[in-house]
Parts: sequence; structure tokens; C-alpha cells
Amino acid sequence: MDIILSVGLLTFAVLYVWNNISEDTDKVSGTADDLSKKEILEEYKDQIKEQGPEYAYQAFKDKNQQSHFLAHLFGEALFYVAGTDGVGVCDDTFEFGCYHGFFSAGIQEEGMGIISKFDEACLRIWGSKSMPCQHGIGHGLMSSGVSLEEALGWCRKITWQPTGGCTSGVFMEYNFPALSDHTGTAPRKEDDKGYFYPCIEVLAEFKNGCYIELPQWWLSVFSGDFIKIGSLCNEIKDSEHRQYCFYGLGNYAAPSTGYDISRIIKICGSLPSRDSKKWCRESAAWIFLTRPDSHANIAKLCEGSQECLDKLKQNPFYEN
Repeated sequence: MDIILSVGLLTFAVLYVWNNISEDTDKVSGTADDLSKKEILEEYKDQIKEQGPEYAYQAFKDKNQQSHFLAHLFGEALFYVAGTDGVGVCDDTFEFGCYHGFFSAGIQEEGMGIISKFDEACLRIWGSKSMPCQHGIGHGLMSSGVSLEEALGWCRKITWQPTGGCTSGVFMEYNFPALSDHTGTAPRKEDDKGYFYPCIEVLAEFKNGCYIELPQWWLSVFSGDFIKIGSLCNEIKDSEHRQYCFYGLGNYAAPSTGYDISRIIKICGSLPSRDSKKWCRESAAWIFLTRPDSHANIAKLCEGSQECLDKLKQNPFYEN
């Protein structure tokens, strides 16, 4: 059973809809005319050509504050200038706006066949640490307008990771779809399909990836009530799926508390069983692999558990 998740893509945790849009976004809101958007797109293209993709993206992030819409446009411009080589530039900032624009532009230009080229670029640029990149492909697939089933099917055709990669991006985008005007994301609405949908209906190979992302949606539905979320995870009959649900709870406990170790330990300690407490703390520890002073925090979360530490050492982001 694969329990090694990429923490490079999980440290963001888009747990709530961001309502603060930058002043730049006000100039080109969802109601802006196409000419304004085209002008901004051309401006970003020029910046990428002049400054280089990485520098231009960093400058963009330094200038803007939580502007999903503009990040979407930057991602589009990045694809038009850099092609598949630009796949290593985007990150989780601005609710994955750069990835949304980048992959959407690629699919629009070349069709779904470009997905394999994106995957090859992820592997070429990132090597063993390519999982966050493929996670971005999942976001792009789901935001391109295809069904959940189709998006997951495309994930199967590229570098396969049961959790953390393409499927994780698909489920995260499904649970928090981008708004039609690209100004941000919003949690999907509750319906009569229940709190365990779509995990109860997806194919077996996708279930672990689905259940590990479900607690993020529950955090929005139940306003951060981890006790309620723990009780829902505990209702899952299949032991492996239940385990992955608690992994997801731990993953999102870390960023939702601002990486506060004492609060994370308290949340995990409130869970209903010894195993669920252990899984929560293990998965929260994974998140700290990319955080400052990570080893001190990992030691507190693992509580000297060799099993916890051994799992961390299998992660490509682990460094001695």
C-alpha cells in the first residue's frame, strides 16, 4: 500500500475560499471586456520573454496578492511563450491559478494529447520530485471541462500515483472548482449524494486518492470541526479507505492551524482510536518536510515512533 505522499504539493491546503482580491484584479474582474484580458495577456507574454519564466513568475507573485484571475492569465501566457517547458514554473499560489491557465491553454491549443507531453516535462524537470507537477496536471484536467471520470481516466495514462499526484489534483479541483470567471475557487455544494460522494462511486484504484482529499471539503462544510470530520472518517467501513481518510485529516490539520504543533497534536488526540491518532500525526509530520525547522517539528509529531520516521525517509522530499 502506497502511503508516501508528496508534501511539496500539500503544504498549501486551499481550505477556504479566498475573498481578498488584489487591486490589479479589480481592473480586470470577471466582467472585464476581452480586450482588457488580451492586453494583460500580451503584457505577461512580454514580461516572460524579457525576464525569463521563473523570474517573471516570482515578480508576478511579489506584485499581486491572492489574485487567482491574474494568475490564470499568467499561466496562459506562460504556455504560449514557453510551451511544455513552462510546466516547472507554476506552483500552488493563488489557488493554483497559474496551473489552471497553463494547462487549460495547452489543452485548448493541442487537445488532450498534450497531457503525455506535460507528464514527460514533469519527469524531465523534477525527476523523483515530480508529483506536485502531476498534481497540477490533475487540476488542469478537471478545470478543462471534462467529467470526473474522464479526468481520472487521463490520470491513469500518465505517470501513475495512487495518491498525491494527478488524481489528487483532480479530486481537489472537483471539491473546490474554479469559478466560471476565474476569480477564485469555491467548495462544491452539498447535495443528496451524501458526504462520502464521489468516493463511494469512483473505481477502486481511485478510492484512496479520493478519500485522502475528502477531509479538505469537509473542513469547509463543517467549518473546521475536526471532531465531526474524525467521526465521518471513522464511519468508512473499508479499513484502508478509512486510514487514508485520517491521513487526509492530518494533512489538512497542519495548514489549517497555521502549522501550530500543539494544536495539531490536540486535533489528532481528539480522534476516536489509537490508529486514527497515529495516522493523523504521521501525515501531519509529512507536511513539515518542506517547512523551516522541519526536523524539530517532525520529532514532536512522530513522538519517537520509528515507524513514523521510517515512512518519512521513504518520501523523496526527505533530507537528512
